[in-house]
Amino acid sequence: MWGAGTILGADLPRQINHGVDDVAVNLLRYLGHGATLVSGPAGQPVLLAFAERRLFAVLVLTIRDGRILKIEASVDPSAAERRRSGPVEF
Repeated sequence: MWGAGTILGADLPRQINHGVDDVAVNLLRYLGHGATLVSGPAGQPVLLAFAERRLFAVLVLTIRDGRILKIEASVDPSAAERRRSGPVEF
């Protein structure tokens, strides 16, 4: 299991985590405080992350034999910034 995160429009390197524990800790850091996850359209292996009804991240899942092998997240920095300035910490 591994996960990678990309902030759109930023010149930052991708954050890559390996192992279920590291991936889980990182996901909870960004999605565990008030985010709403919605499954993607037509049963695709995609999760849409919303905060205060605004889309701020898209997570694409690679699934094999019923297990998640990889999570690739893309984050909109302007939406993430709006979320940080609100009452819920990002």
